[in-house]
Amino acid sequence: MDEKFEGREFWDRSESETKLKSQQSSSPAAHHLKLWIGTIKSLKQNGSDNKTAIFGQQIIAYVDVLGTVIDKLSYGKADIYVLDDGSGVISCHVAKNTAELERIEEIRASFQNDSSIMLICNQEDDGLENLLTILEKEKSEYAIGDTLHVQGKLSFYKEEWKIFANTTRAVEFEEENHRCIELDHLYKNIYKTK
Repeated sequence: MDEKFEGREFWDRSESETKLKSQQSSSPAAHHLKLWIGTIKSLKQNGSDNKTAIFGQQIIAYVDVLGTVIDKLSYGKADIYVLDDGSGVISCHVAKNTAELERIEEIRASFQNDSSIMLICNQEDDGLENLLTILEKEKSEYAIGDTLHVQGKLSFYKEEWKIFANTTRAVEFEEENHRCIELDHLYKNIYKTK
């Protein structure tokens, strides 16, 4: 060993990896974990914390699911969509924000009525119109039979898991098929739950 390194502490990779793993397991994952609804329903609550669950060796607080709306309840400040992905059923609470929908409509109206925008573009710009349509679709209400992609925070209430949605959007059939293949890969190769 070189004399200049004598007496100095060396960085121990295995020790730092152990510390990193213990830090990860004590705090919830900050990303949305893609899971089957049936898996979410079978998660164990993390101690007395009703907003985190234990999945394998990690603590999770946020999930990402895809499911078909089988029931809907509307209240003043929120809609509750009951989603089914074939593995289980879960309720997703989606806050209503009518102010955002009104702003989207205002932008759409000003875009269609403003001749200066048309002069700059020299043709009708479908890009902004498509963006407004997508935003409107994300903020609109959904019907029974729609397939939704929901990302949100877990909550354990009355002995069952619920999701409080951060983002919600309708998806097409192709995306639903892709998601099934993706989840199959994640469970076999990444999650490796026992």
